[in-house]
Amino acid sequence: MFEEQRIAGRPRFSYRAIGDNRQHAVSRARSVADALDAGWMAKEIERLEPSIESDPATAIGTAKDLVESCIKTILTKRNVPFNRSDDTGDLTKLLTKALRLVPADLPDAAKGAKNIKVILSNLASIMHHLAELRGLYGSGHGRSGNHRGLEPRHARLAAGAAATFVDFISATHLQRDIPSVPTDGSPLGP
Repeated sequence: MFEEQRIAGRPRFSYRAIGDNRQHAVSRARSVADALDAGWMAKEIERLEPSIESDPATAIGTAKDLVESCIKTILTKRNVPFNRSDDTGDLTKLLTKALRLVPADLPDAAKGAKNIKVILSNLASIMHHLAELRGLYGSGHGRSGNHRGLEPRHARLAAGAAATFVDFISATHLQRDIPSVPTDGSPLGP
């Protein structure tokens, strides 16, 4: 309960839910869109937030689109060419290589090296699984009349996974130097 206003000198109370995580799931994604100056990502977040509870199919489809837009934005900023026909797996591979997500210089004997590599590998697989989930339950495909969609909890999972992915890859992108375009026309470095 909280004091909403005062009427004739007396408090008028109202209530609100404690621990409502609906907006928290994508709040970091909004910061990412701002940091990357990615207006299209901001529009996807505007669609994603209200649809989590009211239209899980739209939320699942938009979560996949958000991640794909983030990947394309970072690849563009890093001067990594990609084709419009590249699928989500191709884009994720390009991103993983461009950002050096799995640290090759991390010795296997280092404490936690295996765990870090597995977590990063699983993080990269989020895009693949979001794309498959979108194909099965998200927006963008016609359905038969007896199709049963997923629930808001599934949409929260998709939105949370997408937000975690874009937060991590954007932080990595911003932390690492962007390779410059060579002036002599030679290919970009490693």
